[in-house]
Amino acid sequence: MRTLIVQQFGVSLDGFSATEDNDGWRRWGEITDPELDARIVDNVRRAGTHIMGRQTYHGHEGHWPKALDSPDPSERAIAELLDRASKVVFSRSLPEATWAGTSVARGDTAEEIARLRSEPGGEILAVGGVVFLRSLVRLGLFDSVRLYVQPYVAGTGVSIFGAAAEPVSLRLASCRAFTSGVLELVYDKVPAG
Repeated sequence: MRTLIVQQFGVSLDGFSATEDNDGWRRWGEITDPELDARIVDNVRRAGTHIMGRQTYHGHEGHWPKALDSPDPSERAIAELLDRASKVVFSRSLPEATWAGTSVARGDTAEEIARLRSEPGGEILAVGGVVFLRSLVRLGLFDSVRLYVQPYVAGTGVSIFGAAAEPVSLRLASCRAFTSGVLELVYDKVPAG
C-alpha cells in the first residue's frame, strides 16, 4: 500500500499557508539555499505519483514545462522530473489535462485516493494549494505531512489544518534545519486506536 504525503512549502512560523482570502500559496520572500533546493529535488524524485488540485495544476502546467530550459539547475531538475512523472489532478470541472503524464480524477476523492494507493509505485506526493490539501486533511487521507516552515510570522491567514474534522495525532518523523532558516518538519499520522 502506497503512502500519501501532504507537502506544504510556504508555511509561516505561526502555521499559515495562504492569505485570508485563500488565494493559494503564500510567498514569504526569495530564499536562496542550495541544500534546500537539493532536498526539494530529492522529494520530487522519490514520488511515484504527484497529485494536486485544479488551481495548482494550472500554475504548475504553466510553469514547469517552460522551466525545462531554466538556467537554474534545481528548477531545471524539478522540471525534468515532473515532465516524466505520473501526475493526477483532482477536478470535476477541468475538461482535460494537457500536461504530459497527467490524468484527471473526477470521482469521489477518497475513492480516487484508494485507487492510487492500490497501484504499484512510490509514495504519492500531494502538493500545492491550500484548498486541495485542506480537503485531504479534512478527509483524513494522508499518512504523513511534510511542512517547510519559513522564517516569517504572518499574523493571519489560512492553515491546511483548519479543516480537520477532528483532532489528529502526529508523531515527529524528522526535523531538518537549513541555512536559510527554513525548517523541514515531517510528521507521520498516528493510527487511531
